[in-house]
Amino acid sequence: MGMFAFLANRKKEVKDIMPEGTTIQFELQNEKQFYLSFSSGKLSTHSGRFDNPSATIRGDKETFLKLLKGEIRQDEAFFMRKLEVTGPVTYLVRLNRLGQKVMSGGGFFSKLLLKLV
Repeated sequence: MGMFAFLANRKKEVKDIMPEGTTIQFELQNEKQFYLSFSSGKLSTHSGRFDNPSATIRGDKETFLKLLKGEIRQDEAFFMRKLEVTGPVTYLVRLNRLGQKVMSGGGFFSKLLLKLV
């Protein structure tokens, strides 16, 4: 997720997609917990658990990566119960939009990230 945050921060749209002060906790099956936070116009990744996140997303890693790559829409993942959201579902929509911006960049790092995920 560090590379994802790096690429997201290179996109000016990140400021329009993620509200200031947003923190999203991730609890993906068979993965260590982590969270994304958006502050001062930048997205950053952190290991562990955040005490009071804006939203928590639970599910399997494969579905989450498909969401970021634009291979599945957020409503499909949510209604098929592949991803569960505690808090506003709009954060899942925002992640989907951000993932599409990052992954469709076409640059070297975007291509590398696609190969890694």
